[in-house]
Amino acid sequence: MQNNSIHHAHNEPTGDNRAAPRQKLLLRTGKLVAEDRELICVVRDVSVTGLKVKLFQPIPHINQCELEFANGSRFPIRKVWEEGGHAGFTFTEDVDLAEIVSLSFDNFPKRSLRINIGFNARISSGRSALAAQLLNISQSGICIACDGELPKGEKLFIRCGELPPLNGQLRWSRNGYHGIMLSQPLSLEDLAKFSEHPRSN
Repeated sequence: MQNNSIHHAHNEPTGDNRAAPRQKLLLRTGKLVAEDRELICVVRDVSVTGLKVKLFQPIPHINQCELEFANGSRFPIRKVWEEGGHAGFTFTEDVDLAEIVSLSFDNFPKRSLRINIGFNARISSGRSALAAQLLNISQSGICIACDGELPKGEKLFIRCGELPPLNGQLRWSRNGYHGIMLSQPLSLEDLAKFSEHPRSN
């Protein structure tokens, strides 16, 4: 039977010496929260001292950040190495390994990981178009802010510069904020494109 712990040091930079055994985290999606952006990643394995993640873009500008899961749990981390689309981090505070590993099991909240951005956008229904701000995005939906009412039950089209076009239907509206469910869920790769640039403040 294959051991789920990961000990293959030859697959990682030799300068990253790990003394603690690592436990497979079942490819849990998370985000790296830095000062000016939030970046999608996939946590590959973890120990009490650090973790390894799959990246969707290089992060030479990030050293200190926080790892956040979809339930809002955050862990301060510091980058140790980055190579070949992966990066290794060390925890900067003591962590409960059992708590982190438990995030991979069935009791994990059924929530989509949201990326806070803040990009200018254009939203249209075929009859009219409005300027808007794309506030956050997940694989299944977005939240926007705009003046004016959005039609219910109609397909909405959202354009945000050179980023992938989006479309979906209005789910809720409140005080100028609107939630839209996407017609087609985004892949992690497409979601990551929305986090490549610094978010607006």
